[in-house]
Amino acid sequence: MADYQNYQTEVDQYLTILGTYETLTDVDQAVAFDLMQRSLALAERFSEIHFEVRKDKALSKSDAAALKDRMWAIYRILREVHVGCRQIANRGKEG
Repeated sequence: MADYQNYQTEVDQYLTILGTYETLTDVDQAVAFDLMQRSLALAERFSEIHFEVRKDKALSKSDAAALKDRMWAIYRILREVHVGCRQIANRGKEG
């Protein structure tokens, strides 16, 4: 079984990060710093999953395309969360 087929833990982490990010305020520098680190690490994991899906010849073309698109979308969202959190965390350093 390919590694990407066991990614429920990563999906749970993704949903947790999004939930926390949605409630993040400009004064939550410590939370932003933590999210910044976790979102970048998880983005890397989804990048790996995306790569594994691309290599898997057992998937139908339509399933592979849909899965690749979703993994790439999650990766991009996590990168945006990382950037947003980095901006908030850096404001704490300036103040």
